[in-house]
Amino acid sequence: IDGYRTFWWGYYPKGGILFSFYLVGVISYMLRALFLIHEKLRNETDYANKNKIKYMALVLVLYFLATVEYAIDFGLPIYPIGSFFILSGWIITAYAITKHNLMDIKIIIQKTAIYSAFGAVMAAVFVSVVLFSESFFKELFGYRSVWITTSLVFVLAILLKPLYDKIQESTHRAFFKEKYMLVQSVKEIGLACGEKLGLKGLLRFATKSLQGSLKAKSVSFLEFDKESETYKDYSREE
Repeated sequence: IDGYRTFWWGYYPKGGILFSFYLVGVISYMLRALFLIHEKLRNETDYANKNKIKYMALVLVLYFLATVEYAIDFGLPIYPIGSFFILSGWIITAYAITKHNLMDIKIIIQKTAIYSAFGAVMAAVFVSVVLFSESFFKELFGYRSVWITTSLVFVLAILLKPLYDKIQESTHRAFFKEKYMLVQSVKEIGLACGEKLGLKGLLRFATKSLQGSLKAKSVSFLEFDKESETYKDYSREE
């Protein structure tokens, strides 16, 4: 930024020497984002997902149109209308969330709100324990050095961190049980890939692991046999 200009509607920053490099980065990100979403839209076969991608593509375009304001940095006396494009993007995103369940926002709001509140309480307890412990040691040994206080708080935080992480993991497991169990199954299957189980043994192991994490009555891995034109269940084959 190199000062500002005065327009009929108010003041606006003037682009400095490095502003052109910044614009190159912005345009590069914009083109990259549009390319990625175009590829995703072209390869997506599920109608519901394709519809969500279209909404996101429209929102991206509206956000990118807001960059018209960069022209003002170079002295073009147009009204800064970028905020209207951004507001339109928010409105479309809100509509897609409520009408088309974009990003599974209902589940996110319900679970994340509870988890965040509980996490905030745990963080407050953690900080309180650290500070209380530091005050106890200060009264016990009678030191008044700021460096000793800082060092002790740091050490106490490190010592109590494993306990905090354990409680946080238990909380995450309680509120996001399905996701947590599924992630654990993926890890187990990944580790099993390194064992000499063979394809059939690996599929049987993956079946049991996923069945437990998904709480499903049955899980199967099917492969299409072109000769018989039927699906063969390899996960249960002995």
